[in-house]
Amino acid sequence: MTASDTCPQPTFELGPPIPQGRMPNLERSACSFEIAFPEFGTIKVGESSIVVSSESTDKASEVWARYGAWARAQWWASKGCLVLTGAAVGRGGKGIAIVGPTRVGCSVTALQLTRHRFGLVSDGFAVIGSDGRLIKGREGVSVDRQVGEKLFSDYSSQPKRSGRDRVTVEGPGHGDAELAFCIVLSVRSGVTGVKVVQVADFPKIVRRLTLEPLLRVSGPTVTPEQFEPTSLGLWSVSRAAPESLEELRLCGPQAVARAIAGLISGDD
Repeated sequence: MTASDTCPQPTFELGPPIPQGRMPNLERSACSFEIAFPEFGTIKVGESSIVVSSESTDKASEVWARYGAWARAQWWASKGCLVLTGAAVGRGGKGIAIVGPTRVGCSVTALQLTRHRFGLVSDGFAVIGSDGRLIKGREGVSVDRQVGEKLFSDYSSQPKRSGRDRVTVEGPGHGDAELAFCIVLSVRSGVTGVKVVQVADFPKIVRRLTLEPLLRVSGPTVTPEQFEPTSLGLWSVSRAAPESLEELRLCGPQAVARAIAGLISGDD
């Protein structure tokens, strides 16, 4: 699967209400899977389609707002792409995958990098095609509402239908980009400010961040082992969890973005 391929746009349908329950219900077949989210609706991902079903158009939109990025990521994974949790940015055709477990700040860091002349490629997941390119994903970045108001008040934003108080911020965009750098973010105790370490073992670093496909993979599969250390800039960037405004300046998203921009292009 290459960056020239396109993920299908969702089709919305009216369907029966989903009973209350604690966990989503998953059903799989040879060529599709359908996951039902209690009280909301279902998303069905097939080889050439994504169908969102709910008892009302409002609920169908909410299902897609909450889980659409994951559904698209699953579709790309089923096509053999390497899908990593995180975000991606690009500049001049060169791309950076910013990856890490949830809630370490990948999305906010990607948005902050637009202050350093980068453009957004994707949020939620970094998708790498068989041609080694980062594939353009959804428009906008989902962040906590207070973060959006504090850091990105000059960007256009709109409330996001989510279980948490979040907004979708529209920053400068970028198309598909050649994967040139991978930044692995983490939050660690004992770290002062922002710590940057260059690493070489891309497969080991990203294996735990790779989305496992629920569908049978069709065609060749992109694996972390395909990326040679000499052709990919790989850094681990860890930061402390800020507990005051002063610490926020030293290790918050703005400081992390400055460190990454400095690594790659000598920005201040």
